[in-house]
Amino acid sequence: DDGSLHKESLFKLLQVMPQLHSVNVIDSRGQAHLTVSRQALRSVTVLHSYRSTLIFTEGRQGRVHVSEVLYSPRGEPFVTIGIPLRNSQAQVDAILAAEVSLGSLWSSISAVKVGKAGQLYIVSPGGILIAHRDSGKVALNLNLANLDVVSRFISRESSRSNEIQLGETG
Repeated sequence: DDGSLHKESLFKLLQVMPQLHSVNVIDSRGQAHLTVSRQALRSVTVLHSYRSTLIFTEGRQGRVHVSEVLYSPRGEPFVTIGIPLRNSQAQVDAILAAEVSLGSLWSSISAVKVGKAGQLYIVSPGGILIAHRDSGKVALNLNLANLDVVSRFISRESSRSNEIQLGETG
C-alpha cells in the first residue's frame, strides 16, 4: 500500500533529521492527507486545509516557501518550509511542508568566539534575532533592524553575502 510506504518514508526522514518537528503532505486541492510528527505518526483524520496559505499557493506555482521565523511555546525558533513535489510530467502534484527547528543554531552560535568581545548572531530577513549565544535574547523576539550592520543586510546594501562588523575593541 502506497500510503503505508509514504508514512514509513516520512517517519524515517524524521529519524535522520532531528531538526524536523513535523512533515505534512498536502494534496493538489490544499488538503493535508498525511502528517508525521515527533509526537505521533498518524494519518490525518480531519483534513486540515492549507488552501489559503502561502505554503500551498507558492507550492502550486512551483516555488519553495520559507515562512518567517515562528516560536514554539518553549521559545525555540522554527520555520515552516513548503517544497513542491512534481510528477513525471513536471506538474506539481503535492507539497511537502515541514516544520524545521532552528534550535541547533543556538548551540553552534554559543560555541563561536569572535575576537576578544565580538558577537555572532543570526537575524531573519526582517531583522528579528533568531540565534545568539544568549538564548534568552532570542526568546525576547528582539528586532535588530535598527543596527547599522543588520539594516544593511536587510536592504542588501552590503556587497558581500556575509559581513563582519568590527566593534570598539576589535
